[in-house]
Amino acid sequence: MTAAFGTQGTLGPTLQYPKSEEIAPQLMRVLLEAIYDSHGLVVPAISSSTACTSPPLYPKQYCLGPDDMKAQGLAHSLDAGTTPTTAERVKWVDEYANRFEAIVTALTSQLIRGGGWASLNNETVAKTVETMAGVNSRKVGEKALWKIQSECEAGIDPGALALSIR
Repeated sequence: MTAAFGTQGTLGPTLQYPKSEEIAPQLMRVLLEAIYDSHGLVVPAISSSTACTSPPLYPKQYCLGPDDMKAQGLAHSLDAGTTPTTAERVKWVDEYANRFEAIVTALTSQLIRGGGWASLNNETVAKTVETMAGVNSRKVGEKALWKIQSECEAGIDPGALALSIR
């Protein structure tokens, strides 16, 4: 809802509803995030996230507190043989998961809109399909990378995995 001053200083409210091309992809994102987060391998989350607040969906050991998050900015040198903290591992996994989502969303968008006469012209459906593909790739990548991180004693050197599209 917005309010604007009209002629002669009168206040004229304007009611607006959420547009379907904005709300449908966000609902799809929330649905898929909830499904992936409630099943299978648990990737730790910050203590203020929905999964860690009352009533908590995650066990306490999977919720990173403020002290863990402060340590996230301090990068350990893997060359020195130090083990990265859980928060550093989560940050690394999250950075790559963000890249997976961005790449898959962009490619899906190109496939949907670049199909010429076969392209999908309904913007709401197109954005929802893009979001669905991107979030699926993010969550699958997140769980796969966390599985790798949790099985490696010292973790994976973030420089060892190169992900780029040229």
